[in-house]
Amino acid sequence: MPADFREYPIWRHMLEEEGKSGRDDLMAPVTQLPVYHLKNKVIGVQVRLANGQMIWARLSNVHIGYLRRTEQSLFCSLEKDGEWFNLARYFDPWYRRHGPEDLAKFLGLPVDEVFPISYDLRPYVFGNDPPVWGTITKEPRERLSREERHALPRGPLGESAEEVRRTVKWLETLSPAEQKQHGIDKIREALVQWEEIERARQKQE
Repeated sequence: MPADFREYPIWRHMLEEEGKSGRDDLMAPVTQLPVYHLKNKVIGVQVRLANGQMIWARLSNVHIGYLRRTEQSLFCSLEKDGEWFNLARYFDPWYRRHGPEDLAKFLGLPVDEVFPISYDLRPYVFGNDPPVWGTITKEPRERLSREERHALPRGPLGESAEEVRRTVKWLETLSPAEQKQHGIDKIREALVQWEEIERARQKQE
């Protein structure tokens, strides 16, 4: 797997193919970098442990522009000798078996030599602000209820401004009642967000 990430750091879920096959592990490499969002994507990078050691990690649920949500939802797997350890988040049912102390045992290190774990996605993702780079701490900055986590902003719908623009154009052919049923106002809000993201990307290019 690290060899795959050396060639292609970012992989996307093939959602349509997964839906047809009933599987959830069909992935394809992203060949054009950097990207401006990591929705439905996994990124493989080397991360730095607290003791300075660099190891391979897989990161997902990175919400560009949404630091607080990323802190709550970031999913991290770390590699040692070809084996991967899935680090549980504080609210995961399996946290007692795959928490920070368990990761330290997997790596054969004291926990204070593991955490905080630093990562930097800037070579592969547009943007310079967290959560494009950041740290994974032993204890979360805040613990939220399920309802509070779900209420956090998720980022815009869709994959791009063009995709959402096409959806809005189609919805505008429907009756007002049908538009409301499909949530056209929220989709229009998503379009504004995507256009802001793409304008920021163009400035960085």
